[in-house]
Amino acid sequence: MELSLDALRPIVAHLAHLRAAYAHVFSDLDLVEPTREFFPDPITLEPEAIDQLLRRMMTYAPLSTNLRVQIHYAFEQADTAEGHGANRCGSGACSSPAENVGRSRAAAWRGVMETDEGYAVALSEHDISDPALLAAALARAVGRIVLFEANEAIPSGAGAEPFLSELTAVSCGLGTLLFNASCIYKKGCGGLRRHQGTFVSVEELAFACALFVRVRGVSPNRVHRHLAATQQEAFGHALRWLHDQPNLVRTLVEQPALVSDGIFAVEEKKSWFARIFSLGTSEAMPEAEISMPASTPRRSPPRSEQHKQRLAKLKQLTEEALHDS
Repeated sequence: MELSLDALRPIVAHLAHLRAAYAHVFSDLDLVEPTREFFPDPITLEPEAIDQLLRRMMTYAPLSTNLRVQIHYAFEQADTAEGHGANRCGSGACSSPAENVGRSRAAAWRGVMETDEGYAVALSEHDISDPALLAAALARAVGRIVLFEANEAIPSGAGAEPFLSELTAVSCGLGTLLFNASCIYKKGCGGLRRHQGTFVSVEELAFACALFVRVRGVSPNRVHRHLAATQQEAFGHALRWLHDQPNLVRTLVEQPALVSDGIFAVEEKKSWFARIFSLGTSEAMPEAEISMPASTPRRSPPRSEQHKQRLAKLKQLTEEALHDS
């Protein structure tokens, strides 16, 4: 993986804390996939459909169905904060570079606010410019509402709130919806540009989603089949890294409080030979990496004298035909 241990530790710490502190709700949440099975309602960028999509996501999280949540659209504030203006093109592809989008938007993110009646979710023009970005924004909002309902304190810092909100959404099973928006290519006046529609990076989300499927015992293919090429590659790296860390995964399953501070030992990376022979253990390799060993070629049975004569005759006829042609 292209992440340092310093980048991995806060992810492990938050996911472990949620499992340790709220085991009764976070221990059996299912992975939500972007399919009709989970989202049977038509998805459009109309206000009514967006509201319906948010409420559908909330049903998959440990939230009461009686919560009152309203969506507010903050277009002007988002334009000013992101450094856009009237001079940008209409494609939505001329915003800041990929590596800066997630972090630079953190300071301007209005996210979710508590109200007298419940919660208000703020969406920007950027959030509704693409279905994947919309799904990620709503998943992030759901994660923040879960933190509000749990009365979880958020550390100070511009990026802490959206960062923890997205990781909480991953713990709620909404990781694939965020992962899809972590790397999007759009065509603008300057050609294709890469955009990051999440505050957590592609590699960080890959690791968080890989942790979720390993801890929950969910097939990685349920995530992998919905991802674009960049996300698939990052997810594969994360799965391979976690395959070499069975103790970390086991601790998150059985005693998550032990790693809720983000401190864990890194096990030695297994060789390719060791990985092949570990396929029969409970710690299986990612499905995408499993390949059947080549079968042993069968020996041809000894040819009889009569068989040899027929082959010689066939060879002679073939040579004569070629010579005549």
